[in-house]
Amino acid sequence: MKPLPRLLLGLLCIYLIANALTLLWTAHHEVFPTFPQAWADRLATLYRARHAEDVANLEGLVGFALFTPVATAIYLGIRWAIAKIRHRRRR
Repeated sequence: MKPLPRLLLGLLCIYLIANALTLLWTAHHEVFPTFPQAWADRLATLYRARHAEDVANLEGLVGFALFTPVATAIYLGIRWAIAKIRHRRRR
């Protein structure tokens, strides 16, 4: 596969994984560790959240920011595992 399509496919995979984790976090927040209330209040103040819709938007932004590195690690781990399996088959 050429480098540019591989890069774009990788970025798309990272985006989809991060988005899925963010949606899971917003829908089932009790499964994940709690976000400290002091941080949440400070972020809401910095974001100037005035009503519930602003808070929901902030929740999505924070979730996506938190889960993008996690999604990158998941993607790189999957790529590493696939490369390892392919290398083993060539032997």
